[in-house]
Amino acid sequence: MLSTTTLTHRWLLTVAGTAAVLAAAPGCSGQKTQNVSGVVTLNGKPLTSGLVRFHGPGDRMATANIQPDGTFVATDVMPGEVKVAVTESLISAGGARTTPNAAKSQGLSAPEQPKRVPIPPKYKDVSTSNLNYTITSSTGNLEIALQS
Repeated sequence: MLSTTTLTHRWLLTVAGTAAVLAAAPGCSGQKTQNVSGVVTLNGKPLTSGLVRFHGPGDRMATANIQPDGTFVATDVMPGEVKVAVTESLISAGGARTTPNAAKSQGLSAPEQPKRVPIPPKYKDVSTSNLNYTITSSTGNLEIALQS
């Protein structure tokens, strides 16, 4: 049978460990996440596919698929300063969106090979995109304008 002292130490270690994990968890700042919508254009025309990635405070990331009309809706975006990247997605012949790895794993044949929608390389990484925004509860539609 365990002594009262041993049980007390175990309990204290459990409480301390739980507190440390909760304090270190990203995004647990108590801030309410925001839904962010908008449109992505390339050279003034709606980008017809792709993925918008929001990198926010506390290393939180949110993503949104770009629709054929260039619009997107991202959920769970942390308020504050965010950096944005826009990456390519693949569209199969049937119109279903997929990522490059998913397309490869599906073994798509030549007639159904997804089309690539090219995006200038600088926009694919938050460190080079220069797409920086401040997200607040009053953020309206974002216009993300890309140039080739």
